[in-house]
Amino acid sequence: MKQILSHPVYGEITYEENFWTGKKRLFVNGAELTPENKTVFLFPREDATLRIVVRGNSTRGVGF
Repeated sequence: MKQILSHPVYGEITYEENFWTGKKRLFVNGAELTPENKTVFLFPREDATLRIVVRGNSTRGVGF
């Protein structure tokens, strides 16, 4: 499953989840974010590193 949304501040956010393995990947403006664990991704910025938490899955729906 692939889901793309446009954020006014961060730009294009792309979420990918493998149906068979459940592995999640998150991209911001084409750059892949580093996973901290299965649901938390690190987004480095100039001033600080943001933690993005992915809630849900491809079956129930996904939220950030």
